[in-house]
Amino acid sequence: MPTLNELAFKHLQEVNRHLAHKDHFTFVFLGDSRNTALNPINKKVLDDILDQINKLSETPAFVLQGGDLAYQGTVSNLKQFRSIVEHHPLVRKKKVPFFALPGNHEVYLPNNQYQFSLRNFREIIGSTRFVISIPKFKFNVLGMNNVTSLKPDGTKIRYGFSNNALNFMDAQIHKNKYGRTAIAFHTPPNFGCWADHGMDQKQTDRFLKNVVDHHTNQIPLVLVNHIHAYSFKKKDGVPYILSGGAGAPLVSKEKYPCTDPVFNFTVFKVTKHSVTGTVYKKKGNHWGKSIIHL
Repeated sequence: MPTLNELAFKHLQEVNRHLAHKDHFTFVFLGDSRNTALNPINKKVLDDILDQINKLSETPAFVLQGGDLAYQGTVSNLKQFRSIVEHHPLVRKKKVPFFALPGNHEVYLPNNQYQFSLRNFREIIGSTRFVISIPKFKFNVLGMNNVTSLKPDGTKIRYGFSNNALNFMDAQIHKNKYGRTAIAFHTPPNFGCWADHGMDQKQTDRFLKNVVDHHTNQIPLVLVNHIHAYSFKKKDGVPYILSGGAGAPLVSKEKYPCTDPVFNFTVFKVTKHSVTGTVYKKKGNHWGKSIIHL
């Protein structure tokens, strides 16, 4: 049986044929739909967000979920997430490609233990590293895994990129040197109040030095989640968008003062010459939207 990501790539072929006569396209980024051990996925919020995406005036070329799909990386949890997505009209009827990346909860198993294996993820959801390509617009999104290993005591995750992953990003951006390449991964860099729940300074510096600093003018977006809120930062001209509000318990404003702790998702419009963004936030029972000033 094809994985969720394999089916997304299959549907993307038809999307690219359709885009041949278009002057722009849109795509959606969201993250953190996991909930608790007793209720692994916040289906109510995830369904609500999928409904909102389905109601957009323009059907997106694809949707990308940045990780923490469910509370644990068990077969049952991941199959439940996949079922919710595949049975929603956005995917079932409109055939919108839906891609997903791993987060730390995809290596989280029962009894409050981590087991560093993404086997279940790979078998049910698919590859943990991929390139979403829209050739007409010379626009790619690199989907990357930065949940790298366990710390020595086996109780916490290390966040960062292997040398192989850094080289892969560098090579892919260079390969698309006349185009633009966005990068998406689960855990954010160590910027401002993100630092409490982000990559450490060493790993952040490795990513900046080996990837971003080489290609600043070719990277229109870096997309992250992991912190259950919305936030935006710009460093050295590169926009970083954090969208981690797809159902996980929201963080406190006191602990993360640079974030807006609301359920949210983000939409980006791409033309041959520009990228613009919109964030959709739920406050009370109502969804509102605002421009992301990239």
